[in-house]
Amino acid sequence: MKISRNNSGTKLFSGLPENNQKSQVIVSAQNVFVKKAAGLKQRKNRDSTGLFIIEGEKYVNEIPDDWDCEYVIANGFPGDISKYEERANVRFVSDAAFRAISDTVSPQGILALVRRKGYGFDILDGLALPFILLCEDMQDPGNLGALLRTSDAAGCDCVMLNKGSVDVFNPKVLRATAGSIFHIPVIVHIDISDAIYKLRKRCIRVLAAVPTGGAPVYDTNLAMPCAIMIGNESRGLSDKALSLADEAVSIPMPGRAESLNASAAAAMLIYEATRQRQFVNS
Repeated sequence: MKISRNNSGTKLFSGLPENNQKSQVIVSAQNVFVKKAAGLKQRKNRDSTGLFIIEGEKYVNEIPDDWDCEYVIANGFPGDISKYEERANVRFVSDAAFRAISDTVSPQGILALVRRKGYGFDILDGLALPFILLCEDMQDPGNLGALLRTSDAAGCDCVMLNKGSVDVFNPKVLRATAGSIFHIPVIVHIDISDAIYKLRKRCIRVLAAVPTGGAPVYDTNLAMPCAIMIGNESRGLSDKALSLADEAVSIPMPGRAESLNASAAAAMLIYEATRQRQFVNS
């Protein structure tokens, strides 16, 4: 089996044998392997190791071949474990140990430690009609996960997150993506000014979503190369981000509500772009 390494080349979970041990069950939640795996629930440990946790049989099975699955951890899992042994080190753990690693209320008895991918702006090169979601200071894990899922369903080319946004590999974000984390590239830790500069160099128009005062989205050309910029759930976009955008767009709200939920608003904007692009491509 391969040895897992972090960015500096040192072994992860050092001191542990790399072969699968079907006959051995890790019992204690204080076991060094269990503690390091459980530590991946914290962002600082995900950042330092490059690993994250994905839970549940459906999502473990959906891990694409081009994503590096380092470990599969099982506890009372009724399915066939042998199919995971070709691509990962398998560990069997007790109920207590599994609960220490798991982040779900009702664990399904299987999870995986996966090495995250890093994406850059070069993934946009060569795209005929780029379509991007650019997020500033998104804080709610459920909202971000829903945005990723919607972006994936609508065929967005990528999602970009600034440094102030919630970690895309947060367990709550991952659950809300329903597996879309493996389908759509996410560029993280961007600087908004730098991102907009790089988008403009690629002739991609940046549209800022605002609650009121922007051009009606249904009258805005979203069939061109564009990035839709969504802001913080409570504050919206910063003044700096708004000043850098090419245009502000709004969703008409003839009712009495002052604003829309960030993920709901983003979904409407994304699918309006998808609708317009269908006419261009038909």
